[in-house]
Amino acid sequence: MRARPALAALVALTACTSAGPPPGEAVDLHDAADLPLLEGARATLRSDLPPGEDEDVLRTLEALEGALDVAFPFLPPPAAPPRTVVLGDPARFALHAREHGLGQRPAGAFLCAKGEVFSLHEPGPLPDDVAVPTEPVIRPLASAVFRRRLVAGLGADLPETWLEEGLAMVFVEVVAPDRATLRLRVRARERLLDAYLPLFLGGPPALTTTVATVGPEEKRRRGSRALAWAACRFLLDDAERAPLLVTALRRAAGALERPADWDEARARLEALEPAFEAWLRHAVQEEVLVALALAPTPVDRWEAAAALRLLANIDLDPDQPDDERARAVAATREMLAEDPGPPRFLALFEPDLARVRAARSKLQAMSRVHAAARKELERRSQGYGHPAVEAARKGLGPALQRALDAGG
Repeated sequence: MRARPALAALVALTACTSAGPPPGEAVDLHDAADLPLLEGARATLRSDLPPGEDEDVLRTLEALEGALDVAFPFLPPPAAPPRTVVLGDPARFALHAREHGLGQRPAGAFLCAKGEVFSLHEPGPLPDDVAVPTEPVIRPLASAVFRRRLVAGLGADLPETWLEEGLAMVFVEVVAPDRATLRLRVRARERLLDAYLPLFLGGPPALTTTVATVGPEEKRRRGSRALAWAACRFLLDDAERAPLLVTALRRAAGALERPADWDEARARLEALEPAFEAWLRHAVQEEVLVALALAPTPVDRWEAAAALRLLANIDLDPDQPDDERARAVAATREMLAEDPGPPRFLALFEPDLARVRAARSKLQAMSRVHAAARKELERRSQGYGHPAVEAARKGLGPALQRALDAGG
């Protein structure tokens, strides 16, 4: 396998057949010292891959280090080229995982306490016409390399956070060889919808809680991978917002010099909640329109049309001939640029909620608003099976109460 063109370009921008050791031979399972060592300017590699293939992997590792410098300049580069072990033999990779106390085989790569990344070598990317969008092949290695840089800057005791998971997902997108393909667009659209629909349909604000979540227990109670990815993309999208990431990560690591720094950051995040939702709305609308115009399969276009009706109350026929559909998409894009609509579905009922606040019988008045909101939700969501829609049906009452209280 030669160096992939996308990663080769990344290097310029930024400046498995082995059967393992002979039976009975002593092997240091921690650092794989029996394997050949390749040294580069930015990375070192031990690998059981054949000559040539291991050189490609070393170039990939050096490209990843350069990409980290560009994507996350707030993380200082390592003082010396970091060590990585890439194995083509799944049995040997499993042995290393057990030696490091991981028990079951990890998802393709892991970081050990000494700062070495161990990765199972995988073949190249799948064809672009696969039915289900998959994660890029480079995801496990890229995520582990990112974790190593993060730990080096913030300490090995850094707990789990949604921020780390979101940043790792963003980094994988930056370095994925298929980052310009249809598969990546499908993944982005699905993640944006997964992040935005619960908010659009009445969920509580999520930016601050996503950024503030620390530890596996908190992660299980709130947030999602899609929200983590979207929050990180939003904060990285603006140079004035990006430092909030650093403060939150330092707070998670217990490395803040002033506790007041987190109080200030949290206040800024809370003030950014409406901007985050507006950013999500624009990003979702654009990806849905791209799918309506360019998706090669009718199913993708039907789903995009259903999402557009739910989010913007616009019916666009996904079965029109290509040229007519392209004109309709262009006209819709212009219309949404002038009036994108409210970031939240229940904003449509704010005049009714204002009457509830002033009503003598609030219960009776609220029941009318509840019925109207349910009817409109059913009309807009007809034929659209996203899980957030069913959750919104079940949670419509509490969502209306939150909207009522927010405007009181």
